[in-house]
Formats: sequence, C-alpha cells, structure tokens
Amino acid sequence: MRESLGGQERAESVGILGDPRTLTALRLRPGVELAELMELVDQPWRDAGRKLAGRPGGRAGLHRLRLNLKRCRYAMESVSRLQPGHAGRVIDRLRSVQDRLGEYLDAVAARKWLKENEVILGHRLVHRLDDELKAVEKKRKADARRRIATLAPAYSKWRTALRGLRTPGEATQDPA
Repeated sequence: MRESLGGQERAESVGILGDPRTLTALRLRPGVELAELMELVDQPWRDAGRKLAGRPGGRAGLHRLRLNLKRCRYAMESVSRLQPGHAGRVIDRLRSVQDRLGEYLDAVAARKWLKENEVILGHRLVHRLDDELKAVEKKRKADARRRIATLAPAYSKWRTALRGLRTPGEATQDPA
C-alpha cells in the first residue's frame, strides 16, 4: 500500500501507514493495495444503496437500514485518515441519519408500548400521548429521509478526493 500512495513520505503525509501498527489495527496484511481497502469500505455502501433503492418505509426496513449505515460508518472511521476532512463530513452525516432513525424507531416503540398498556394507562392518556408520538414519529422520519439524501453526495466527494492517492493501474469502482 505504501507503493500505492507514492512511498513512505506520501503515506505519512496522508496519515496512513505512518505507523506499522495501522495495518495490524485494521487487520490488513502487509502490502495491501488501496483498491482492496476501498472495496472493504465500498461494500457496506452498496448494501445501504440497495436498501435505499427499495425505499424502506416501515419500522423493520428502516431498522435494517440504520444497521447498514452503522456498518458504513465503522468502515469510514477505519479509513478516515485518508482525506480526513471529507471523511469527517461523511461520518457526521451518517451519525446524523442514524440518530434521526433511532429517534423515529424509539417513537414507534413507545407508541406500541402505549397501546399494549392502554387498559392500565387509560384511553384518554394513551390517545393524547399517541397523537404526540405520532407527530414526533412523522417529523423524525421526514428529517431522516432529508438527511439520507445528503449521504451519497458526501461519500462521492470523499471517493473523488481519493483519486489523487491511487496509482494509474489502480482502478477502484465507485459503489453502485
């Protein structure tokens, strides 16, 4: 990988592999190519893209999407030292979407709990709280969808910024 980045000096300048422990920490073998590393990062993004193409709308679909986005974030965090500014923006956006999806899913779970306990809590209280939670649920879901729309462009900018790190023979496909 040092050769892919243009030698030891270039590798240290982008903050990757300046310390041999980096490969060990990432559990990569010595000599790994940048294209191989990027494939590991691209895979969760392709998975998330497939989930988004199916337009998940229900609780289960959005929960699976949230888990997929966590895998995207973990992959990004592991290579964030390659173009840290762009990576930081992508990671921030991933966290933001995950947070909104989590808040949406919490509201869904709370509404379910209310309905399951309506006999004990009383119809009037459950009805009032359910209306409030329904509004929160709708708002968080819409906010998550707006934030989701910012993920692909941010990731694409990060990938474009990496082009300067690749050697001419290294062709890494952008995720579908």
